[in-house]
Amino acid sequence: MARLRPGLSRETINSLILQKKSKVGGGFLTDQGALFLVASDLGVTLKPMVSDATKPYDPRRDASDLVVEARILTIGTPKLIQRMQDSSPTFVLKMVLYDVSTTMSMNIWNHALASALIQENFRPGDAIKVRGAYRRKGVDSSGLELSVSDRGEIVKADENHSVVSQIPRISDRIIHLSQLITVPQANNVVVRAGISSAVRTGEFKRKEGTHGRYVSFSLRDKDEDDQEKISEIRVVIWDNSNPVFEKLRIGELITLLNVKPKITEYLGKKTLELHGDETTDILEHWDESKIWLEGRFGLVSQQIRKFGTPLNEDVKLQKTSAFIARILSIEQKLEEEKTSSPSHVLLIDSLKRRIAVTVQDEALQDTASLKIDDVIICKPYSFDQIGLKAVCSETGSLSRVKPVRSDIPRSTVLVSEIAKLEANSLATIDCMVLSISPSRDIQTKEGAVKRSEALLADPSGEIKLYAWRSLSKHLEKLSAGDRLWLYACEVQSHEGKKFLVFKNYSRIEIQR
Repeated sequence: MARLRPGLSRETINSLILQKKSKVGGGFLTDQGALFLVASDLGVTLKPMVSDATKPYDPRRDASDLVVEARILTIGTPKLIQRMQDSSPTFVLKMVLYDVSTTMSMNIWNHALASALIQENFRPGDAIKVRGAYRRKGVDSSGLELSVSDRGEIVKADENHSVVSQIPRISDRIIHLSQLITVPQANNVVVRAGISSAVRTGEFKRKEGTHGRYVSFSLRDKDEDDQEKISEIRVVIWDNSNPVFEKLRIGELITLLNVKPKITEYLGKKTLELHGDETTDILEHWDESKIWLEGRFGLVSQQIRKFGTPLNEDVKLQKTSAFIARILSIEQKLEEEKTSSPSHVLLIDSLKRRIAVTVQDEALQDTASLKIDDVIICKPYSFDQIGLKAVCSETGSLSRVKPVRSDIPRSTVLVSEIAKLEANSLATIDCMVLSISPSRDIQTKEGAVKRSEALLADPSGEIKLYAWRSLSKHLEKLSAGDRLWLYACEVQSHEGKKFLVFKNYSRIEIQR
């Protein structure tokens, strides 16, 4: 800073830093934090010294504009999910592709492109050519996956092409249960065997407290004369609502697409099982799966037009049961926005479930008098019990109730210090703004997207806060030196560096 303001000596700067820290008090500022505020007072903008590892994940840093030739192993379920940056809805369809040596998931982020695959009768085993693909983190952040968006293209490839002709057909990838012991765990395999038990369905609880659905049955090897062999194995398909699984009958010979061998332990005994996911399918039942997928595309399309909010298997387009919850955070809207655009509220109930609510249409007037920590009765139009997302659209959908509910946590359950923030969580912090960076456009798969950022501090440390798209306006109103409460921001991490992301239900309250 002395170079930017030649009239300032190092001693003068150090003196100003000490004065700034003494005015704030309470050990709230580090020397570096105070330096940012001193620089702001002097009209100098400082940039934190950061490495690439501290920057939010940029999918285009990995690889972009790829051309991929492969075969389709399976096609998953179309759905809407929330963007990590700002919780707004976005479409995705997962496919699984393979070539001579590799199997990899590919996410299609364009609804029209994905729908065309089903309408044009793309099916497992087809050779395809993908143009304009790129690599990015998967939907569950489990690793790099291929992606293609509205600038991409997927066409059927020439079976006689030199590249495609070398990729084995699905029939050449089929193995029997007795061969599984030679296959490494977590490898994608195609298995042909006979159904040897009744199909069972049930629910399971995820680590974060939400519930999912599974289907299970057993397979037994059959030889060429259709005689059963001794080899038998249990199959578990997770979070796949394709109805073809529940129609399976004992004795039926099937080809199971995209399952992975896994060693599980129960009562001290290790057992080999086959596990599948939303992309697992049955080759012999593909025509039935195609009809079901067409129906799913119809539901997603309806959801895009009607709500613009994520669709999950348990979402019904009808009224659902009311529930009582407490407000953890409520979107802070500009006066002109209060009746013109949906509002967002984060709730918590007595089961400690955190429920994101989109409030729209006539229900918007219900939010006018609500505040953080109010206990309310919520009467949603739709409620995704798995994804914990609800939509309210009618007058009286959100009403304050008088009883004190000690069994429902208060908003303080999210309060934390910067140094104690945990990735993949929500947090509320009492902090100070050290600096605000001008909004700028960031290139993403959807084109240029606006992003604002701020550097925050509390007595325990410092952290970056990012706000994307329309949410960037909330950071633009801040100034260096502002003391504020930041409610319900998501803690994310990239390459070991944590940062905060402002969600659509997050809130900023400046302390005067």
